[in-house]
Amino acid sequence: MRYANHLVWLLSIGYISSAIAIRSDLTNYYDVTAERTDYNREQQRLIFTGHVIAKRPDSVIRGDQLVLYLNAKNKVQKLVCTGQLAHFTMHFAEKPYLLQGEAQRITYDVTKQLTWFNGNAHITRGPHQLSGPALRYHLTDNTLQVNGTPQQRTRIILQPHDVETAS
Repeated sequence: MRYANHLVWLLSIGYISSAIAIRSDLTNYYDVTAERTDYNREQQRLIFTGHVIAKRPDSVIRGDQLVLYLNAKNKVQKLVCTGQLAHFTMHFAEKPYLLQGEAQRITYDVTKQLTWFNGNAHITRGPHQLSGPALRYHLTDNTLQVNGTPQQRTRIILQPHDVETAS
């Protein structure tokens, strides 16, 4: 009976579908599909499992599990995506390149505009590539930090920019 009451509650709030769109404003809009969705009202979090794909107008994140941490107004404060390798892609309107990253755990803090890639982390930004056990990317000031260890060193591949000649 406990599960039947839970199912009725889920149906009443519209969370029975495995595809959920959270739209509190355009900058905090997520369209998420997964094989399973669990909602914890007390902890204000949604847990998606099984081939998770979360889309925003400017980015996509894929993994085995995604946890969205919400505030009281259902705005996403933080997301954590895990998987064999979780994948993240972001499009920049003002820049001609993609930011693509992968790691075993990707954490994005919406309020701080920080993204952490932990465990076999790899980022491609335009023609440049960075890898290491842990990467931190700050979206606001476009800075990147790669942390390594003596056993797992960091690696960066920088490509020169194409230079157009003035006529």
